[in-house]
Amino acid sequence: MATSLTARLAELRDAPAIFPENLASRRLCAALGFREVGTYRRHAQLDGRWMDCVIVERLLGAAARG
Repeated sequence: MATSLTARLAELRDAPAIFPENLASRRLCAALGFREVGTYRRHAQLDGRWMDCVIVERLLGAAARG
């Protein structure tokens, strides 16, 4: 069940995570139609340190059309 739900959600949205300090990637995602939807605290490691990540999303397919 969870696998099919995850697959279905993947068809509806693309949701990458970006380190907050990576302003170039955040600007690029915004230019490509992504919107920032939140922040995951201590979500990923960089050089052995746990870092927050900004979550962005872009709706796809039928979800984007409305």
